[in-house]
Parts: sequence; C-alpha cells; structure tokens
Amino acid sequence: MKKTCYLLTVLFLLLAFFPAGVSAHTADDPFVTDLTAGGGNIKSAKDVGDVQVWNDGVNLYVEYVVTDGDWCLTETHLEVATALEDIPQVNGNPPPGQFTYKGEHDCVAGVTYTIPLAWDPGTELLIAAHGVVET
Repeated sequence: MKKTCYLLTVLFLLLAFFPAGVSAHTADDPFVTDLTAGGGNIKSAKDVGDVQVWNDGVNLYVEYVVTDGDWCLTETHLEVATALEDIPQVNGNPPPGQFTYKGEHDCVAGVTYTIPLAWDPGTELLIAAHGVVET
C-alpha cells in the first residue's frame, strides 16, 4: 500500500560564504539536518534521511538524501533567502508550492539543487526545504 507523507524541514542556517576555494561547509563536511516525514505531526514523525548543505565558493548545494530504504522522494521544494520575509508566507506558513526551486521525482533516494552564489561573501542565508515522500 502506497503511503504519502509530507515533510518540511526549515533550516535557519547561518552559512557564511567566503571567496572561491574557502567555504563554511564543504561537500566532505556539509551542514546536515534530519529529513523528517510526518506531515507536521511530531508524535508520528519519522527520520527518513538528511538534508545536506554546502558550498564550493561558486555554488550553493542543497541535497535531499533518503536513507530509509522504505521511503522515496516524489517532490521537493526549496527556498533560499537572506531574510525571513523573503520566504513566501501565507498566514504565517510557508507554502512550498510557491518556493523558487522545485521538482517532481519518480520515487528517488536523492535530489541535489545547485544554486549559483549570488550573495556577497559572509551573507547569512535562511533555507526552507520541503519534500513529499512515499513508501
């Protein structure tokens, strides 16, 4: 039986970007937070993987990684902003369908977004990551 769960991991990251070749988090040492399925219900939430974030001085990378083999990604939505008011809001909640970066996927274990660094070095970023997973 197919079960669909929505997940929302809002990462309020303070990522500092440095000149090319020097970065706060690298591909070998990314910032990592849990990818939690549960549709907002903390009691039934399940850790199904990770969201990993790093940069190489040229691009920002945000990778969704499903580590629980019973689950897979079918949609992802991502927003990157320098201020909370720059993340889309409806009644104080972020509507993932309005996020800048998004995709539909054919039940995959991972998705990586590559975003050119358009911000000045040292700029703090807020990252909102949302996805839909299925069993």
